[in-house]
Amino acid sequence: MAGVAMAFPADGGVDVAASARSRLCPPGWVGIVALGEAAIVTVPTGSRAGILRKRLRSLPVEVLTDPDRLRAVLPFTEVLGPASLAYLNECDLHPAELDTVDAVPRGHADLATLLASVPVHDADECGLAAITSDAFVSAVGTM
Repeated sequence: MAGVAMAFPADGGVDVAASARSRLCPPGWVGIVALGEAAIVTVPTGSRAGILRKRLRSLPVEVLTDPDRLRAVLPFTEVLGPASLAYLNECDLHPAELDTVDAVPRGHADLATLLASVPVHDADECGLAAITSDAFVSAVGTM
């Protein structure tokens, strides 16, 4: 997803790389993903990578996903996220029945209805309107 080879530092801290193709964030943005005490950060250009390395190297990783605290060292105008990941034990996972998953073409009316049912900011952030393949959906009830 980073668009370049990256790894979360085993001893904690931050790895910063220039990647104009990063899918961690919209084009031209800085993308930050933190897992535990380590983070990876993508920036669109090499010159920005150097700046971010200097500004972020001494920060605790938890600051990187706290917009209010991060703004003190890295001025920015817009934020998407932070998003959270959740992991389940195998016994807690109850997947949908396979026969309840359908493929619908991009631009399908049901996808448009779903996008219209949420705030514009959320619809824009999810990227569903920009998919180039079928969407795989599991629906309960009607949209």
